[in-house]
Amino acid sequence: MKKSNPLSRNLATVMLIGSLGMTASAQKSPTDPPIVNQISPEKKSEEHQKNHNSPTESIDEKGKQSRHDAVVMQPRKETGSDEHRLTVVQVETSDREAFETSRDDKADRGSFLITRDGDLSHPLEVYYHLSGSAVNGKDYVRLNGTATIAQGQESVKVTVQALEDEEVEGVEEVILTLEDIVCIAIFPPPPSCYQVGKKNTSKLKVFENDHSINLLPKSGIITPGKNKKFQAPATLSITGEAIDKDGWISSFQFLVNEEVVHEGTMNFIVAPESGQRQHFNYQWKEASPGTHEITLAVTDNEGASVFSRPVKVIVIGDEDLPELTLFTKDALATETTDIASAPSDTATFSIRRTGRTDTALKVSYQTSGSAANGIDYEELGGSMVIEPGQRWGKVILNPIADDMREGRETIVLSLVPSILTYAIGHANTAKAVIMDTPPEREDTKIMKDGSIHLRLPSVPGENFLLEVSENLKDWEVVDHGVTQENAFDIIESRPEQQKRKYFRIRKALKAITEY
Repeated sequence: MKKSNPLSRNLATVMLIGSLGMTASAQKSPTDPPIVNQISPEKKSEEHQKNHNSPTESIDEKGKQSRHDAVVMQPRKETGSDEHRLTVVQVETSDREAFETSRDDKADRGSFLITRDGDLSHPLEVYYHLSGSAVNGKDYVRLNGTATIAQGQESVKVTVQALEDEEVEGVEEVILTLEDIVCIAIFPPPPSCYQVGKKNTSKLKVFENDHSINLLPKSGIITPGKNKKFQAPATLSITGEAIDKDGWISSFQFLVNEEVVHEGTMNFIVAPESGQRQHFNYQWKEASPGTHEITLAVTDNEGASVFSRPVKVIVIGDEDLPELTLFTKDALATETTDIASAPSDTATFSIRRTGRTDTALKVSYQTSGSAANGIDYEELGGSMVIEPGQRWGKVILNPIADDMREGRETIVLSLVPSILTYAIGHANTAKAVIMDTPPEREDTKIMKDGSIHLRLPSVPGENFLLEVSENLKDWEVVDHGVTQENAFDIIESRPEQQKRKYFRIRKALKAITEY
């Protein structure tokens, strides 16, 4: 089937609308161009605020929407008269620099000048958008994207008033770009219509201070972050930066709780250019427990000194914090069981705490693996509570049965640090696997993600110890309890990602509750 030409469909639509317009008004000249899109000047402002650059839409003969560029009215050259020539607007920068503060401590303004060439007998609303590294409403007073040239005037000024802040930002840029508008394609053009000339974009710069005087430098702490918490013993990596718009930093000091802990002097063979960012570092070792305020003080090459805003950090002592260890108590979950009426078989993760047990302890965790949380198994919320008087808590993995044959899918549970409430031991990650149906007793396989599903035969109802070793000499207990099934499941990562491991199950003389 021959494809239709989209341009022909749009032309047919325009001609149809034009014909309807001619029928509705007997006074309309046959030579007048058709009405392409009737948007009143009043509605234009509202539509522009919703979307500065929205293309127009039309309906073709098949009832489908098609998108085309906005039709902008062009001047009629055959009249030979300037009276009805379409107004041309352009923009230039009238003041190329704005400053957050000046000599009199007031913000100095930059400005753009929007001009028009054409009919001056009516006011003209001009639309624009702003871009650049300076942010509208944050780095300078918010501008709304419109400017009105008053009746009888050829231009209007758009003023950029910088906003002072405490951030070390350097020189930022404001770019103003004029926008085309959608007009009624009739002659003479409505007074609210215009076309954008060649000078459609202009820019200015926003400085932090008036560079005609000696400017104070600005400084700030980059790391650590505000209210960051560390667990003792801790080494804090402190990083700061400073900038001097009319010079450079000659010396610096790091202060903790208003006491100098590190200082330095900058010596240059060739002085750096003004306005360069300078960075300073210090490793604060063996930070003591408590709340500390870190400050950076800098002095510029002309002797002006400033202090940064202090950054508060917290170092937590670990004497009373419980330590958590994560185990997989039951590593296998199946969507169906050997008994048709039985529910799906669950997997279980166990979390053990040391220390006091007289209060509840909330533990946070996160999940990963090839199985999807809330899709392949009932959603896990990311936290659990070890109840008062209990040393253990459980996270139950309940698979969701479906009709898909998905093979073996892995679930990885990882403890999330909480410096204020608990410490995490070396066993902070555990794994389980979901299968469609129960496997054979000795069904060891490598899964799609490279993990190994290892099945060790066991006798149900016996006390056991599961141990692991890397050298067959030194064995570590990684799980214990009473066997529930005729096999024990272990999920391990790819061999190339870790050292070789050996597992064994030993029969215990009695059930072990502590180790």
